[in-house]
Amino acid sequence: MSSNGKSRRRLRRRLAFAAVAVALSLLVAELGLRLVAHATGRDRGVVQDDVLGWRMVPDLVKSGETWCADVPARTNSRGWRDAEPAPTRPPGTRRILALGDSMTFGANVDYGQRFTEHLEDDRTEVLNLAACGYGTDQQVLLYEHEGRDYAADVVMLLVTPYNDLDDIRCSRLGGWSKPWFTIEDDGLRLHRDRGDWTEWLRSRSYVVELVLQVLQHGRPARQRAAAWRSGNPLPLFAALVDRLRAAVDADGARLLVVFERLEDETPPYLVVRAARMRAAVEQQGIATFEVVFDLPPQRRPELHLPCGHWSPLAHQLVARQLGAELARRGW
Repeated sequence: MSSNGKSRRRLRRRLAFAAVAVALSLLVAELGLRLVAHATGRDRGVVQDDVLGWRMVPDLVKSGETWCADVPARTNSRGWRDAEPAPTRPPGTRRILALGDSMTFGANVDYGQRFTEHLEDDRTEVLNLAACGYGTDQQVLLYEHEGRDYAADVVMLLVTPYNDLDDIRCSRLGGWSKPWFTIEDDGLRLHRDRGDWTEWLRSRSYVVELVLQVLQHGRPARQRAAAWRSGNPLPLFAALVDRLRAAVDADGARLLVVFERLEDETPPYLVVRAARMRAAVEQQGIATFEVVFDLPPQRRPELHLPCGHWSPLAHQLVARQLGAELARRGW
């Protein structure tokens, strides 16, 4: 055999050994990251979802930022941070379903401290189907594809004026592709931006997720859809809420859209935005309610955590006001 042939064989063997070594190293790294994550309560909490863009992992116990304060958070078999609901509504029990984003999810607040738990009693069951980052478009799709299976008596949609109008213009949030809508002559049109290969791998490999976090550091967390790089999203928000109302009405339930009254120190443009969002909903004959934190100025800092989300005290006050409003309406 010629010297060239022997050299090629040696090169192929070396490449094969290198490939095996790299594969074994990646496997060891993957297993190590999974073991460390599980031991520290930092298992992956979110995976890609074809309908909603992303969703939480079922049957998960997780600690860390946004998920809880002191007690590790748990998800049920459907992936929601809530108790396991009965397959059918218990007789004589009123069932309320709450839709929202991180505020309703109870970011940085422990389970049992959220307004949805405070609202429960012997005759009232409250299901919390909120997820961090979900916009109104995802909340509507969530109800249509899954929420209506719970046969709720009341559906509450909690609005976050700070970011909801921008969220519904986005095709990508937090590194995940998401569904989005446009208003066409024949109504709302759904656009599904399928996630790329990085999202598929990110949902399955801790090594890939770690690498992507490094590579994507500094990249904008949100990306607007081309159709929404300009234009007023308020009509889209109103159309989405009306679409939710239609689905809720068809199920024989009632919809309540909940806003928080913004304080005087809030930037004026946000106060105006919230007022316009509420007016757009009310103009369609949809029931709304405004949560008012009537505390003296010196106690207002107690209502929000440093991250900006509701504190346990705020959740208590929200539950008290919502309970009174539902009783007033006879719901």
